[in-house]
Amino acid sequence: MKGSSRLFALGAAMLAAALGQQSTQQTTTFTIDPNGRRVEAASYAERYSPTGSQKVETTRSINGRRVPVESAEDKVLSDDGRGNRTVERVVRRFDANGNPGPAERVRIEERVNPDGSKTVLNSVYREDLNGRPQLQERSVTEIREQGERTQSVTTVQRGTLNGGLELVEKTSRVERKTQSGAEVEATTFQRDLNGNLNVASTQSMVKTERGNQQTTDSTIYIAGPDGKLQLSSRTVGTVTKKADGGLIEEVDVYARGVGYAADANASAPRLQQQVLRERTVAADGTIQEVTSVRQRMPNDPSRFGNFERVAETTIVSTDAEGRQVKKAASEVSRRSPSGELKPAEAAVTTTITLPKR
Repeated sequence: MKGSSRLFALGAAMLAAALGQQSTQQTTTFTIDPNGRRVEAASYAERYSPTGSQKVETTRSINGRRVPVESAEDKVLSDDGRGNRTVERVVRRFDANGNPGPAERVRIEERVNPDGSKTVLNSVYREDLNGRPQLQERSVTEIREQGERTQSVTTVQRGTLNGGLELVEKTSRVERKTQSGAEVEATTFQRDLNGNLNVASTQSMVKTERGNQQTTDSTIYIAGPDGKLQLSSRTVGTVTKKADGGLIEEVDVYARGVGYAADANASAPRLQQQVLRERTVAADGTIQEVTSVRQRMPNDPSRFGNFERVAETTIVSTDAEGRQVKKAASEVSRRSPSGELKPAEAAVTTTITLPKR
């Protein structure tokens, strides 16, 4: 739930635009007090249409009023329907009293080149003390498809004290389709104090599909203090799909840490966490997902703790006006130091999608 806060979902906006549909989404999150009562926390309101999108995050102030925290609005400036598109995004952040701060403007330009490759240019402008927009960050992604191979290179430049931009990061990513799935390799370079680009991390991922089962094996290496790459983590997940739309997903996470704590007994990544997610579909269309998580005990990494559980129920229906109404309620439970499983967080989301016109 926390991960949904500050990043604006442009992908969802693009999807709504591509479908020529309009949709709204309202999410309210809750924390659970010591007495087990839900206390309303942040809320997120989102609206998508073919011409743009808007998202507003609000929360309750200390005097009980609901005040905005952050808003983001996308406006489609141009779209020729052939992949050439320009979007302007305006992001505003608010203080504790709901007063807006300086606006941040992001210009997103997507274009298809004559050779068939694609270029995505993101330019971030922030206002200076005089209220004038200044270019602070620019990222360029070049995407090229050649048969079963797709390569993308992203470069990131950020503002310097002298007012210019300098290259700070570069990421190269290659995806190859195989007979059984796909292979992905990515390398990220970061600028050091001497201005040199050095390898900061690499990631490799292998996706394999056999019948109704899909396996994903992802490995991450990061640069150590000596600059040499060392194995940081590995995740192995298997998803088994059922004929009725249900599924079972099992994920093993290998790392050197237990949650946010280091595992002193792990000289190399070892199994730290196991995740089990089960989705069932009832005859009336109700979808229920139950996720159980277990990991090594921070105070005794030699053994695993009990499962923590996330239960989520989603209902999808169509009303008399032809609108698709999707309601989802989720609740996260965690174990207390005494071993009790208690509710910790909750969220309620309602999404309404208008029929395509």
